[in-house]
Amino acid sequence: MSPDCDLVNILVVDDRPENVLTISAILDNPDYRIVTANSGQQALSCLLHHEFAVVVLDVMMPEMDGYEVAALMKHRERTRHVPIIFLTAVATEVSHIYRGYSAGAVDYLLKPLEPEIVKAKVAVFVDLFRAQQQIKEQAAWYSTTLKSIGDAVIATDSQGIIRFINPVAESLTGWMLAEAHGRPIESVFHVLNQETRAQIESPAARIVRDGTVEELGNHTVLVAKNGKEFLLEDSGTPIRDAKGGLLGVVIVFRDATAKRRAAARKNLISMASQILLSSLDVSATLNAVCHLAVSSTVDCCLADVALDGNIIKRIAVAHRDPQKEELVRRISSLVSAPLDSCSDSLVHCALRDGTTVLMNQLSEAQLQSLVIAPEGFQAFKGLGFKSCICVPLSLRGTKLGTLTVLSEAGTAFSPEDSQMLEELAVRVSTSIENARLYDQAQKAIRLRDEFLSIASHELRTPITPLKLQLHTIKSLVSRKMLDSYPAEKLDQLFDIADRQMERFQKLIENMMDACRIGAGRLGLEKQTVDLADVVHGVVRQFEDALKNSNCPIEVEAVPAIGDWDKFRVEQIFINLLSNAMKYGAGQPIKVTVETAGDCALLMVRDHGPGIEKADQARIFDRFERAASVVRFPGLGLGLYITKQVVEAHGGTISVESEAANGATFIVTLPLRGTTEQRVA
Repeated sequence: MSPDCDLVNILVVDDRPENVLTISAILDNPDYRIVTANSGQQALSCLLHHEFAVVVLDVMMPEMDGYEVAALMKHRERTRHVPIIFLTAVATEVSHIYRGYSAGAVDYLLKPLEPEIVKAKVAVFVDLFRAQQQIKEQAAWYSTTLKSIGDAVIATDSQGIIRFINPVAESLTGWMLAEAHGRPIESVFHVLNQETRAQIESPAARIVRDGTVEELGNHTVLVAKNGKEFLLEDSGTPIRDAKGGLLGVVIVFRDATAKRRAAARKNLISMASQILLSSLDVSATLNAVCHLAVSSTVDCCLADVALDGNIIKRIAVAHRDPQKEELVRRISSLVSAPLDSCSDSLVHCALRDGTTVLMNQLSEAQLQSLVIAPEGFQAFKGLGFKSCICVPLSLRGTKLGTLTVLSEAGTAFSPEDSQMLEELAVRVSTSIENARLYDQAQKAIRLRDEFLSIASHELRTPITPLKLQLHTIKSLVSRKMLDSYPAEKLDQLFDIADRQMERFQKLIENMMDACRIGAGRLGLEKQTVDLADVVHGVVRQFEDALKNSNCPIEVEAVPAIGDWDKFRVEQIFINLLSNAMKYGAGQPIKVTVETAGDCALLMVRDHGPGIEKADQARIFDRFERAASVVRFPGLGLGLYITKQVVEAHGGTISVESEAANGATFIVTLPLRGTTEQRVA
């Protein structure tokens, strides 16, 4: 006998026990389990608790006849498809037979029964039941398998109507099996081209039409029910019967977003590095990098760079859609603001905090902060950006700008995207810094060349008259006329030669001081010094020079005693006084020395052409000047050396001036306390 679990249940229903025994004897089989019932109610109860291959049902029974039992079976989902064989010895008329088949019977047998016929008919339904059970088991096995695999699966019939969707597909599409079942696949499996955003024909439709295996391209995006987007890898295969006829289509797909984005990120970093290394033109390279970004991973890319260390300006814009790019570019032309303004903007927050800002649900205020100028906001808002990453550009503590990427609805940024952009930002920052250093180097070379040109001219200036005086003296000596030459004229020759030597010596000293300052070797030999005495002493030394320049001088000096290097303090005043005589020739000069708290103040006021405000900071830089070198010769080192010496003492120097209204240089020196002994 077969194992008990393999027995097939057969229900025999008759109100007469002898009939039940007879039918049971006819159907006796080691593979059957005969279940009996003596009434319609008892039969229905058995049907609720067991599954039967076939029901052998007597027609004429008291209380509930066979027709009523059959009708109730057909109304119940569990028993609707159970085969019914009617048996009767009484209801043999055609009307009863018709009623039996109408009630759902598969056969109508009249008594007396032929045992072999009964056995054969029941055996057919037993075999059919077993086949159905096997199909159900296979279906359950396949269903469980499809539900368990990591790929998404959608199966359709030959018309492209969905018949099955596994949990992974439910998750990706946002459609549950109960919702998707019976729908056209296009309404559930909605795919677009990533670049053009045009709808793509589903692989199921192509398979139904062409009957071939299909695969989607590399730029396919699945749009889920909630609008979320996934990059896909997929294939579609036709289901055929034994004769090759099309039964349906199976589409197998997976979320390739992470894989594709990882590859795109890697490729972006590699190609961006090549672009950044190809040129030192910051604007051109950043525009190229932004366009590279929108061609691979994002919808829009913006580059904001801090100009002159303070003003931030948008210098690069790219969008996947050229028309939208033009709009963003037009709006971005409005973006130019100091670093310390718009403190709540994403750009300024990223720069201020030095951290990446990632937002996957941009608010209206955050969108506004990316535009800054209110007149461009509505147009910018209409572009539909929902996600943003803003990464600071910095190197060794210097704030260089930000790199911002934006995505439209449906695509959220991940931490991996932030890491990629941060890695790119490091390379962009290095490129900006390299460009800045190159620009500084070029400027330094230009300054060096200019300095060498000026220096050669300035050094020749005292040498020419010196050579002339020496030639005159040599001529007098060779002709033995030195004793007869008037002493007054001879003194003039020596005075001219001495002044030119002093000028030559001062030029050399300034150049040497500039070198010492650059190397950090300008030492201070401090002693107790009265600044008022220094001023009076220098003025006495410059009496002749002041007369020659026709500059009357007024000195108001109170004692101001401090710990300073006397030689360097004299150098400070000499440089300021020399400038006042040079630029304010023919005009009075006023010098003031006073104390303020624990500091001494030295002020030198001239009535020369004055200094434009734009030039007042740079005149203290090396080789810089505010006036023409032709009109006012010099190396451009005096104020640079003065500033460095003042700062070496722990003091400050500034200038107050207006164009055509003279200038006042103000030096503040601490009377006591720690001072720098060397210029770093």
